[in-house]
Amino acid sequence: MKNKIIKEKINKMTKISKEIYDEIVIEKFLEMNLNKKLDERVLERIILAHLSFFSDNDFYEYEKLSIYEKNIYFRMITQGMVSLYLNNKYLDRQDYRKKFQILDEITKILVYL
Repeated sequence: MKNKIIKEKINKMTKISKEIYDEIVIEKFLEMNLNKKLDERVLERIILAHLSFFSDNDFYEYEKLSIYEKNIYFRMITQGMVSLYLNNKYLDRQDYRKKFQILDEITKILVYL
């Protein structure tokens, strides 16, 4: 059920917000994988749940993630949002004006996580 709601929210996002949301998550996945901070199975389930939000297939239901896994996913996104807010990370110069719109759209996703 949550997958469907989150997919709907993501589909309503602007193209740049979707790209930045995805970029935040991918960067954090790579960082955690390179630093061996998480068990590979945990990381795999989180990745599959994330991919489910962007495709027609439900690779892994978000609701099936453990509280620990949901917490990791949530923290990954919030850390990316902080970098976006404070350092304009993930933004090109022409997109600086859209920063608050992007943050608002990503925050609407966080409400359902």
